Amino acid sequence: IIPIDLFADALDLEIDGQNPLKNNMMNPTAVIEKESGLISSPHSSFSLAIRKCSSAVVLVRVRSAWGSGIVVSPYGHILTCAHLVRPFTQKGRNGALTLRLGTKIMVSLRDAGSNPEFQCEADLLFCSQGAVDVALLKMNVNFKTKAAKLPKTDEYVYEGQPCVASGHAIFHPSSNLSCTVSAGVVSRVVSSLEKKDPALLQTSASVFRGHSGGLLADHRGNFIGMLTSNAKHSNGDIIPTINFSIPVNVLRPLIDVCNKNEADMDIVRSVYYSFDELDKELAALWSLQVGGGPPTTPPHEIVQEGSRFKDFLSKFSSKL
Repeated sequence: IIPIDLFADALDLEIDGQNPLKNNMMNPTAVIEKESGLISSPHSSFSLAIRKCSSAVVLVRVRSAWGSGIVVSPYGHILTCAHLVRPFTQKGRNGALTLRLGTKIMVSLRDAGSNPEFQCEADLLFCSQGAVDVALLKMNVNFKTKAAKLPKTDEYVYEGQPCVASGHAIFHPSSNLSCTVSAGVVSRVVSSLEKKDPALLQTSASVFRGHSGGLLADHRGNFIGMLTSNAKHSNGDIIPTINFSIPVNVLRPLIDVCNKNEADMDIVRSVYYSFDELDKELAALWSLQVGGGPPTTPPHEIVQEGSRFKDFLSKFSSKL
């Protein structure tokens, strides 16, 4: 889209009797969504949330693959998706996943274009082998970073809550662009039956390739989840406005260890182990099959004799 303020003065263009450039009607930080009430002006809390998001989101590159990451400590710790780095790992002697020899993880910080791009190599501290799609990185240089703002421990995400998705999506890393940001609402909160805590978030904010590991924030800029995946059509095409995130309460144990800069490796290893451990309920929730897997008996075998759909199902099944 070509911004109207580029040519409004030249054409002496007026909208509703006003020149959009002279009257600051088309501020690029504002999204004109008056009817939704989500974002109404550049001074709204939503635009502030976007600025907060951009300073805590980094670009993560592993060879030709790329995604996003969230800065979670002033020491340079970054959370990203395990599926981004897992293809480039191997199992070590202790069973943990480590980077293959010669593989580098590069992170870049592009703070909404306000600062020159900062780039450095990052170490892989942990890559989950369990149901939670998370990996932990750490910048291998000292660089002052702004960590994502965490909500209070007693604050929970609710359905209908406005949210912002921020990550390095769509455009190739060579474009040197800052984050892609989209707004939506939390459309579903799936809770664990055992712990009663949020285990999965579904939102309507548009999410694309490269958003994996990106930041899901509320309208105040608080970190409420990490973007992981989209729903897909049967042909494999993604549905941008149906996407899923890991709630921040699930990630808190890792974040707490990072912010304490924990020196006790027994504590660190116990946290890592808790993520590596197979959680069948979480795995079921993330496969969208709450309560177990699909029926063991194919549908056409449980149709009763005499059903008028029996022949149709048999013919249909033979074409699959």
